[in-house]
Amino acid sequence: MSSEEAPPAPDARPSSPPPTLKDCVSIITASDASSPSSTRKKGELALSMLGFCYHIASDQAKLSKLQSENNMNNLQISEIPAMQELLSNPALFTAFVSMLNPATALNLQQQMTIGRKRAPSEDLTHSRKRQMLSPVPNRQHSNIEEKTQLPVESTSVLAATCLYTVLQHVDHWPIQIMKAFADDSFGPRIWVDDDRCSAIVANLEQSIQSRHDDTLTGAMVSAAEKADKYFSSLGASSTKSKTTIPTVPVPTKQPSTKEKRKLTSGAKMNVDTSSSSGEEEVLESEVLPSFSMTSVHQEQSHSSNEIDSSLYALFSASSPSTEQVRPRYVSSNVELMYEVISDAFEERLNSKSKQNSRLLLTLPLFLRIPRVRVLASRHLERWLQSPALAGLARTLFAGIVKHVENVDPPLFDDLEVVDNILNLKLKAN
Repeated sequence: MSSEEAPPAPDARPSSPPPTLKDCVSIITASDASSPSSTRKKGELALSMLGFCYHIASDQAKLSKLQSENNMNNLQISEIPAMQELLSNPALFTAFVSMLNPATALNLQQQMTIGRKRAPSEDLTHSRKRQMLSPVPNRQHSNIEEKTQLPVESTSVLAATCLYTVLQHVDHWPIQIMKAFADDSFGPRIWVDDDRCSAIVANLEQSIQSRHDDTLTGAMVSAAEKADKYFSSLGASSTKSKTTIPTVPVPTKQPSTKEKRKLTSGAKMNVDTSSSSGEEEVLESEVLPSFSMTSVHQEQSHSSNEIDSSLYALFSASSPSTEQVRPRYVSSNVELMYEVISDAFEERLNSKSKQNSRLLLTLPLFLRIPRVRVLASRHLERWLQSPALAGLARTLFAGIVKHVENVDPPLFDDLEVVDNILNLKLKAN
């Protein structure tokens, strides 16, 4: 080889293709997101989540092309299989929503260290860490003992990203998303404060702060009710089973020739009226249930067509707004939204967790909800008397008074708020 020739390039390691959509769905739905059983299961779950993001991105490109061409009316649900699977598979939908749940996310994060368990003396969080010499001279060792860790919020962020990528094209969102948002907002705030989830959080916050009942049309109200019915059935189906497989009756095994002879001889010995009539007697064991796969295929096809029709209705625009950030809960869904947020706040107040400044900083976003105002007013006295929380409590006090609605007749919840404020027993500072 001459000196002018370049040295041969090292063999490039071939990149492996992403996992198929079917494999991703199978692993995600089969895995227990709250407590993966082994390191291998944790790795498979993380890889499947990334693979599903890849398939979602492919569907997103198809939808973006249809929108740019103003051709959404020709959308075929089968052309976006990953989005179709997420919004039609109850087990998959529930798995993604559960990853936004603070309890599930915190439990998962505590177990996502990849590598063997260390003894307390080997814990890398200690001030003194055992250093190992590098096998390469004059090169600082990068702590061989330290193992790779998945990002703390990786699972929740991936789940939120996938859900928003799909739901940004849907005017009316499932109430389960708002429930997860409220739980995390009043709790550890694992993903609501993450910049990578800012798009989905902005839509949820806009839904809470907006008043838009005066601008609702009949089409929007009807679409909101249909969406709520669909997502409610989707969540209910997930509690029954992870997959919807039709029950197929199993035909009875046919008796052998020897068994038929025994049965026939026994029947001749016990002569009854039916046999003496001269009519041919039919053995019960020979009557096999008839079963046709055609009926099952027809039922599956009918169910699939209904789901595709419902999904097409979800992706059909009913809101006049085309903004990326807009209210996603309207009409009757607003009451459901208020209910799940109030329940989440009440659970937080009744929990053993300390009510700290972060909770008081969160509350102003939710003061538009009457029940939240009531619950907050019940704890104002304690918060105002706390040296650490008094400043935030005064701001919260003003916000509660500001959001009391001036309507006739007054809201029952606001009457309780006023009563709680008048009964405050505060010490002079």
